[in-house]
Amino acid sequence: MNTSSDGIIEYDVLDFKNDCINVHCVNKDKDVRSNSTLRILDFNCKNILTCGPLFKELERKIDIFLLQEHWLYDCQLNILQELHNDFTGTGKAVDSNDPIQPLHMPRGYGGVAILWKKNLDKLVTTLPIGNERIQCIELSGNQKLLFISIYLPCKSSDNHLNELYECIDQLHEI
Repeated sequence: MNTSSDGIIEYDVLDFKNDCINVHCVNKDKDVRSNSTLRILDFNCKNILTCGPLFKELERKIDIFLLQEHWLYDCQLNILQELHNDFTGTGKAVDSNDPIQPLHMPRGYGGVAILWKKNLDKLVTTLPIGNERIQCIELSGNQKLLFISIYLPCKSSDNHLNELYECIDQLHEI
């Protein structure tokens, strides 16, 4: 999807297919009139460092990735900018609120991120809301769209119910 810097983009959610959300976009800029579909994939990648081939395979099919379990630590989040030449993004790590020193990092776990095509960059605002399990961006247009990537706790934690309630409370505030 392309737009000029002062273009007006309108959105309509079309459908949900194969774990992908399709959003119809209409650019109503007086100089550029176009229709396109914004394609969004919600994906638990279980270690983003092993997903390079997937991003290459889906580069023409997906515009925004909502990712969980990237397994990066706070000092490694810059890797999100280096995964693919056509994508940029933002994320949170399990240690974003209390960074672990690189010398003491165990195997990664958890984390959330949102990646989007660079041609959408001027329409995207990263939002600093939510805890380390919630990453949000806002997409500008005739109405703002809020995208949330969330990694909910699992039963393996002794404190999983409290963590789940905290995530639900934070989502309610958003």
